[in-house]
Amino acid sequence: MIFGISQLPDETRKWLYLVISSLILSDKWVAEEEKAAFHDAMQWITQEEINELEQKSKDDNQSIPLGRPANLDAKVATILLNEIMRVAAIDGILTLSEMTIIETATRLLGFDEFIAEVALEIAQKLATIQKEVVQLNNIAAEHFSNPTA
Repeated sequence: MIFGISQLPDETRKWLYLVISSLILSDKWVAEEEKAAFHDAMQWITQEEINELEQKSKDDNQSIPLGRPANLDAKVATILLNEIMRVAAIDGILTLSEMTIIETATRLLGFDEFIAEVALEIAQKLATIQKEVVQLNNIAAEHFSNPTA
């Protein structure tokens, strides 16, 4: 059986969605590619929490407004970190504020500095891949819309 986000305890999912919301709001706008993840996150956090995250992003205060998730084991920590990296890279851009949040979240999940560096490297590669996917899709759409070209 594959263990995923939907099987996480509510408290842990809320923690993840607060981090995801912090990532999405940290660059002060919600990219088209981020909208589905932000919509999912909004199901788990309050409007007050969203307002707080928006204010922190306006103040350039990129701290994650929470502590370490409770009852965390290595498997769950890895699932959370993978999702955080995926969402950070989903728009093909990895900003300094997103990198700061990834680094902080990695440490809160109990990983050491080496893993934090690896997580940043993976997120940067994921962003590059995502940007290339968008470019390839645009090229394909251009060619498919004009088959005689």
